[in-house]
Amino acid sequence: MAVCHTVVPEVREDGTTGYQAESPDEEALVEGACDLGLAFASRTVDVVDVALASTSGTKGTSLSYTVLATIPFDSTRKRMSAIVRLPNGKVRVMTTKGADNIVFGLADAAAGYAKVPRGARGPERGPREVARDGLRTLVLAQRDRARRRSFVAAAALIEKDLAIVGATAIEDKLQDGVPSTIAELAKAEIKLWVLTGDKMETAINIGYSARLLTPDMYLVKLPVEGADAGPLGDYGVAAQLEALEAVVAAPVASAAARAVADKKRILVGLVRRKTNPAPITLAIGDGANDVGMIQEANIGVGISGKEGRQAVNNADFAIAQFRFLKPLLFHHGRKNYRRMSKVIIYSFFKNMVLTFVLFCFQADCAWSGTSFYESWVYSGFNFFLGLIPLAIGLFDHDVADATVDKYPRLYAAGLHRMDLNVTNMAYGTLEAVAASVAIYYLPREVYWRPMSVWQDHGKAMDVWVLGTAVFVGMVMAMMARACLLVDSWNKVQLGFVVLQHLMLFTFIIFMAQAYVAWYGFYDYDYYGVAYHAYALPVFWLVSCVLVPTVVSALQLLVLGVHLDFFPSINDIGKELDHGLVDGEHATVTARRRSEPADAAPAALSRA
Repeated sequence: MAVCHTVVPEVREDGTTGYQAESPDEEALVEGACDLGLAFASRTVDVVDVALASTSGTKGTSLSYTVLATIPFDSTRKRMSAIVRLPNGKVRVMTTKGADNIVFGLADAAAGYAKVPRGARGPERGPREVARDGLRTLVLAQRDRARRRSFVAAAALIEKDLAIVGATAIEDKLQDGVPSTIAELAKAEIKLWVLTGDKMETAINIGYSARLLTPDMYLVKLPVEGADAGPLGDYGVAAQLEALEAVVAAPVASAAARAVADKKRILVGLVRRKTNPAPITLAIGDGANDVGMIQEANIGVGISGKEGRQAVNNADFAIAQFRFLKPLLFHHGRKNYRRMSKVIIYSFFKNMVLTFVLFCFQADCAWSGTSFYESWVYSGFNFFLGLIPLAIGLFDHDVADATVDKYPRLYAAGLHRMDLNVTNMAYGTLEAVAASVAIYYLPREVYWRPMSVWQDHGKAMDVWVLGTAVFVGMVMAMMARACLLVDSWNKVQLGFVVLQHLMLFTFIIFMAQAYVAWYGFYDYDYYGVAYHAYALPVFWLVSCVLVPTVVSALQLLVLGVHLDFFPSINDIGKELDHGLVDGEHATVTARRRSEPADAAPAALSRA
């Protein structure tokens, strides 16, 4: 423990000696040897100095070990060895950081069992028993009279017939908030897997301590060694990686033991590509052996810590502690999903309206292809309607973060694609057709009735004035729709609404008046249209009041039917956020369905 490692000592500012290690396990082993009286003191290129603690009446001494070769730890071999010349001149192979199932297989049974008391806690039972307490176990072994050979070719020859000299148990403490975070993620209907290189018993203990596994779960062990009987509700799976190669579907909760880096990556790929329906996978880890699965998953999250920065450097997101995964998903993830869903569906809706209105007009002009809008004004449609969706994508949130923390199932809206799906797009298309009919035919019907209302200073109504009236009504209706989609308002959003109105009416004036006067195109067909249209009271009444009101009423009707008869988790969440479920609305719901009025979680379950 004090010799076979790659730790580097350092002197702190207070004069004490500390250690820089590649992993917390290696540092813990060196510190454990120090506590036992063998302190790692210094290191040169090939010499390790170990200080022996002084005892009563004796003075502490120092021993020097010459490291002839080091066979580093890797996830395939699952062990580290060093060929060392002892102070007495002997050459010895020292193996530390060895997985028990590997080192026991390399041991000389006669030599190993002769040196370790067998009794009730033999060399193989000891690691298994402490593993049940959640400790990470490693086995120490040695072999004398080894000769120095090349690393790869000689490793298998050197690391055999070893004598078991002991075992270590390292407590790998969970970070603050890990159990509660995992429990909240499970409530959000997220399927959870833990992949670890530890023993099966350690993996199961970690699963229980992290609240991934619960006492009411039926625990299935692969390979089968019996099962912890319990009520047949949720299932928990504890399996070695080799036994999971035939497993495709993801269970509610799983703990996989003896997982190495490449097998972690393979298992994540298996879940990602072989599960139906295809899931969105997220892998989170803090070590170099987690890089493969982080890159394989749809979303990779790296935790910065003592394991180094390899995981962080290869991840999509970096966090300092595991508990920060909850706000990353529940707050930022949920908000961004809902924002993007709103913006995407709204963008499709307004462009379908733009297209269907032109279909209505072509039916009136015998499908001749006559232009209904001035080309530059028509091109500015999405420009005039760009700021409010931008504000929705940046600022909008339907419920407070505290409400999502209290009711984690609100996050499940994204898992079940409740906002962005084919059904919502189909309903949106039908609503877009109805809105298009109202946007076109309301100004048209007013146009065909008394001609005098569209005349000004002897200039009669023409297709450009009607087209401008329909275009302005359409833009105003789409602005109103965007405003009704907003769940939270701020000064920036209000400013964007005012700015969009100014952009629309100013640009029409520029194209109909200033643009023509600037370039002298007085034979331009659109010349004077803004002056004519803006001077008519009926233009403002129809385009700015009647059309937006009718289209908004249609939107509110659809929304009302949805809220009353088909409420979603998000709708219930809004009511919870505004305190309505515990008030009058809860009473009405309870009376209608003969259920308790004070059960907000029950409302979420129904949704």
